Amino acid sequence: MMRVCLWLLLLVVGARLMTGAEVVWAKPEQAFQASSEEEHQVVTFSFTNHGTRPVRVVKVEADCSCTEARPQRGAVAPGETGEVVLEFSFGERIGRQEREIKVTFDDLPAVVHRLTFVVTIAEIVTAEPRRVIWAPGTDAVEQRVKLTLLKPGITRLGTPQVNPGVLSAELIPGDAPHVMWLRLKPLTRVKSDVAVVIIPTRVGEKERFTKVFAALQ
Repeated sequence: MMRVCLWLLLLVVGARLMTGAEVVWAKPEQAFQASSEEEHQVVTFSFTNHGTRPVRVVKVEADCSCTEARPQRGAVAPGETGEVVLEFSFGERIGRQEREIKVTFDDLPAVVHRLTFVVTIAEIVTAEPRRVIWAPGTDAVEQRVKLTLLKPGITRLGTPQVNPGVLSAELIPGDAPHVMWLRLKPLTRVKSDVAVVIIPTRVGEKERFTKVFAALQ
């Protein structure tokens, strides 16, 4: 038994000596706050080679096509620092967005380094409630959603679009410049269906969308 344990220990040490690399990440998990007027977030993950041989990033995989990876080119010598730079495009996303990145090096391609970052994108328009429900078989009664513009001076709402077209949707001014009402009503007696109400939202020069979900259960 002692000989087996010693053999395993020598095997592990030998593997470490052969690769000679030990990558340590400065901050493998990062979090950011962003405004809805921004379009992207640049995230830099730095690492240090604490081994005895140079290492090279050979592969970077993101869990979403919205994240573009730019790994450092060339080898990182022992004691030196390298980095992987990511650019996350917001698109129409709002709220908390979490992404995972997988990085592999040439010394141990079977070992995957997992990095994560979270970007919380502030809403420019809040909807209360975000989801409206009609019970099956009920009459086509009207429901309203309160829309609050967090930056009314630079925010403009367009004509609501319903997909699929099972509801009528109309914007109604509120009693204050920062308040609008979204009036929703089924076109027929309620049948089981789901719909998304999309409101084009222009913030300054940026085009965004506000979404409200409807369930006709």
